Amino acid sequence: MKLLISLLGNFRYKEVSYSYTLTKPSPENESPYKDKSQISSHIIAKAENVDRWILLVPFTIYHEHIKDFNISGNSYDYYIKKLKEALHFNENISKQISYFIKNFENEEKGTIYIIPGFGTFKSNYKDSKNESVKGVIASYSWEKKNEKYKITMMRDYIYIKLYNELRSINVKEGEEVEIFLDITHGINYYSIITYDALLNAIYSRVFNKVILRVYNSDPVNTEPMDGEVFNLNNIITTIIQPKDCYNLLVKNFNLNSKENQDTQKMEIEYKKIHDDIFKLGSAAEAGQFILIHYLNKFNYLNEIFKPIDSVLQKFDCDLKVKLYADEKENLREFKYSYDNEYFRNLYMLHSFLNLLKSINLKEEKICGEVANNCLAEDTGIRITSLKDVAQKYGGKLIRDLIRNEIDQLEKTEKEYNKGWSGFIRLRDILDKCNQVKSSSYLPNERNMIAHGGLERNITCIFKYDDDILIRYSSSETCSEIDREGALEILKIFSKKGD
Repeated sequence: MKLLISLLGNFRYKEVSYSYTLTKPSPENESPYKDKSQISSHIIAKAENVDRWILLVPFTIYHEHIKDFNISGNSYDYYIKKLKEALHFNENISKQISYFIKNFENEEKGTIYIIPGFGTFKSNYKDSKNESVKGVIASYSWEKKNEKYKITMMRDYIYIKLYNELRSINVKEGEEVEIFLDITHGINYYSIITYDALLNAIYSRVFNKVILRVYNSDPVNTEPMDGEVFNLNNIITTIIQPKDCYNLLVKNFNLNSKENQDTQKMEIEYKKIHDDIFKLGSAAEAGQFILIHYLNKFNYLNEIFKPIDSVLQKFDCDLKVKLYADEKENLREFKYSYDNEYFRNLYMLHSFLNLLKSINLKEEKICGEVANNCLAEDTGIRITSLKDVAQKYGGKLIRDLIRNEIDQLEKTEKEYNKGWSGFIRLRDILDKCNQVKSSSYLPNERNMIAHGGLERNITCIFKYDDDILIRYSSSETCSEIDREGALEILKIFSKKGD
């Protein structure tokens, strides 16, 4: 699967000759591939025979192509449709993207996304007084002076569009996903914002393997010389696997919450979704895969995720664009206003939760002849499943820690299994070995982290087939914890930034 993502600034590109080095040259496709084009991504699309092509176009630059701009304002979704029509009917622009329209958009293999604008502009648009409109087109109605909020809004918008694109990709088990990001025609901070949003969308989707390549051409002179060839340079190549998704995303989420200069304000905003969100970040960083599994099983993570996803998915409808007039400043401005309650870094919270939602351990029902405190159709998590998830997602320290704890658990089961039946608490086994008695069923943060989630006071085990089943319990009978029990365990973790 090959996906091409292109950033387009102002459609005033001259046709030049590009040279592109193929990722996998063959006798049929010699490298370097050379051709002429006004847009560099045409060369990548042809040379690599990509399956899908996404064009990102900023609203700021092209709003002037909308002929019937409503001064009183309208939804962003409405203007997106109008602007797409304008792009297709503008002879100069449609000519430059004709290859995209014919071979991708018309074949439903390509999409144009109009991105909320940024920066300042001077428009050729004339209002009813025949005056030019100029100003800034990237303000929140509730925070008009903070540039960070403008940038983040754009990042969240790009993120949710790319997240939806990646979510729609179906790949076979073991199949690679190749993503080509061409930033040649990007302007201002457009490129770095898109790169960051794309990374978070990739982390959230968790493909088996992603090869991400970023391209930028040699600078094109105002008047290129005859015969001059410009190289399309591969400036970044990175391979992303599930463990990279988990560790980088969790680390970035916690780092942002701890070191951001507005941590207190951001924490208040996150509290509107759920009070324990930062504790979840701490638990995830410590590799608490069993706890994450229970939070998924009881639908806790999905309940937090759904309202965030809803806000992002409704961006086009909730966003409004309107012309404001300031007679004192003799200035007319297009500005965004947003109907939904919104705060920055929503993209990071969305990707973080979506990643955690993908972590589910394999459970088994215990059927057949059972005895004592093990009831028919009791469930437990296979210890081999925990090992597999730790291998797939965990960093080296977490993987080694959990493997060591599993080795110790298997050794304990073999040495001290003296005919017990049903689930038994690890704490009780150790107490029996040490000839002591403990009545504690409460975990603590230090032991949860030190033992990779296999905390002795709450972990119960059961020998089943050739494997060991585990589960968390908060009661003397070793019955499985419920939703409230899982949330109590989550509460023991410290918040990042405390």
